[in-house]
Amino acid sequence: RCVFPAPSGASANSAATEATTMSWNGYIDNLTCDKVQEACICGYKGTPSVWACTPGGVFSNITPAEINALVSPNRESLFVNGLTIGGVKCSVLRDEFAVVDNQVMDLRTKNPNGPTYNVSICKTEQALVMVMGKAEVHGGCLNKKVFDMGKYLRCSGY
Repeated sequence: RCVFPAPSGASANSAATEATTMSWNGYIDNLTCDKVQEACICGYKGTPSVWACTPGGVFSNITPAEINALVSPNRESLFVNGLTIGGVKCSVLRDEFAVVDNQVMDLRTKNPNGPTYNVSICKTEQALVMVMGKAEVHGGCLNKKVFDMGKYLRCSGY
């Protein structure tokens, strides 16, 4: 069952054509809470791009190359080499993008001189839903948040 309210202009019947023209800010508002410091939704089909994100955060700097690396079919090096998001190096803790009905990846930012943060990403048919927790926030609650939003977006044709 889909439980998230669609943002203004959203329609399951016109999902593919509205992906780059509708307002995704309602989704970002829905994803942010007292445990989440920033959220982002990126499209990865065709030309990878950020559809919406928390302004001024790490996710606002994500590049098409970083989006492509997240969805690349070559998964072997992720656990060894990690990846970057918005220029921030991350370690892969769990990669279940290939697991049907889950499609979630859990990361941890790397910072030898400061705090690190948990990041969870859910892959849908067209999008990546990402959240970064605040310091000391456990990844489990972040994982559930992106999973639920990803499930809703899949139900809506994304």
